[in-house]
Amino acid sequence: MVTSFFSLIIGIQFISPLKLHADNTYEIKQDGKMIVRGKIIDSSGMPLPGANVTIEGTTKGVVSDADGYYVIEAEKGDVLVFSFIGFKEQKIKVGDKSAIDVIMEEETTMLEETVVVGMGTQRKASVVGSISTVKVDELKIPTRSLTNALSGRMAGAVVVQRTGEPGRDEADFWIRGISTFGSNRTPLILVDGVEREMSNIPVEEIESVSILKDASATAVYGVRAANGVVIITTRKGVASKKPSIDFRFESGFADLPDMPEFLDGPNYAMLYNEAFGREHYSQEYIEKTRLGVDPYLYPNVDWFDKTFKKYSTNTYANLNIRGGGEIARYFVSLGYYGENGNLKNFPENEYDSKY
Repeated sequence: MVTSFFSLIIGIQFISPLKLHADNTYEIKQDGKMIVRGKIIDSSGMPLPGANVTIEGTTKGVVSDADGYYVIEAEKGDVLVFSFIGFKEQKIKVGDKSAIDVIMEEETTMLEETVVVGMGTQRKASVVGSISTVKVDELKIPTRSLTNALSGRMAGAVVVQRTGEPGRDEADFWIRGISTFGSNRTPLILVDGVEREMSNIPVEEIESVSILKDASATAVYGVRAANGVVIITTRKGVASKKPSIDFRFESGFADLPDMPEFLDGPNYAMLYNEAFGREHYSQEYIEKTRLGVDPYLYPNVDWFDKTFKKYSTNTYANLNIRGGGEIARYFVSLGYYGENGNLKNFPENEYDSKY
């Protein structure tokens, strides 16, 4: 280890074409900038070619060569940012240092991250097929359908919501678009290894969501996976001394922002006469409609206002209890979601007009 570090110092001095002063510092240019050099290695002393070296807050940067060396022009107050795939990002202030060597630390959490594939899990670094995963915390949004929650959060997932009707607002879900000509165009959906729908699965019950997109990832499922595979793993019980209790409650409202506006009865009748150049509606009819003399004979009703309300409310509550011991473990989930929609209800009717 000492030998590799010592050779690193020798290497920096050997490739430097700049003239050193007596105090071993590099010459500073008239504009206040200086040349900063160094070598980027990993924890075992191996050079890292292709590592990025940028000046924080700017777009100026360089890439290390095949031996891990870099050269960049900077000022004393600049901060150098060192980054490389699979390693932790480091920031070092230049100051009076003209030679900065960096030992990059591996990002073990990224390398050891696992994804669900086929009949089990693998390290993400060893997976060749195209697989996308999403964190459950990113799905906790105020929506009933899981398909709507996945919209815009997974690469390759195409989500199209046809209607906002309460209870029927689940979206069409495809992986990389429509791949077949037949009637079965949806991906294979497996929840804990069992094929079923995923629209009504509460987010609080989910441990992980993965989608398999290409042939190398879906080959184990055969022809049924021609449109991709969605693998959902639900939460399980854990061994703990005390049960873990989670409760979530949300309440919100939805509005109809683009409600159309129509003319009232009298103005409609006058414009109708003007458009056709004749008196289809008499002045007596127009005046009685304006005064509301007989609402049945001379109706003047805004049916959108009578039928729809601008705002509706929704309520979501979920209670999870998780625990167990070495022999038995449990996970219990109780959820409720209510949404009344934007249709008005009339108590005098014998039926409920709300969705």
